[in-house]
Amino acid sequence: MKTMDFHSLIKNAALGSSRKDAQIDTCTVFSAALYDVLRGAGLRPEVYDATLHQVTTYGKGESRTNIQTLFVHSVLKIRGKYYDSLGLFNEEIVRGRMKLHKNIQSRLDFKKSVRDYDEKDYSELHAFLRKALQKRLSIELAAK
Repeated sequence: MKTMDFHSLIKNAALGSSRKDAQIDTCTVFSAALYDVLRGAGLRPEVYDATLHQVTTYGKGESRTNIQTLFVHSVLKIRGKYYDSLGLFNEEIVRGRMKLHKNIQSRLDFKKSVRDYDEKDYSELHAFLRKALQKRLSIELAAK
């Protein structure tokens, strides 16, 4: 599995509207499902919280800085790269998704987290995502 394209695996998984939902309020469920599938395949993914900040400097000589949190999002780190339900996840990609103007300064921070989600409310969604990701992983592996 050394040549696995994780971006392709995620993008080609049949997730339906759950992909968009995982961008809004179920990112922890998606991260847990992908984590479970990859762990089952012998990989060692890590869960991280990604926080995007807008950074504004102002004042005489830009002496003051204001940092505003735009969002916090659960992602997986796999072989040095980060992924969410839309595939590869980094600051350039996030800025493009959010359509941030080039003059807006931002900072994307990653903090190691744990595999966790509200199992009581989201167990069915987790099972669906896990099954779809596992099916896609099987297809990707068969093509190698």
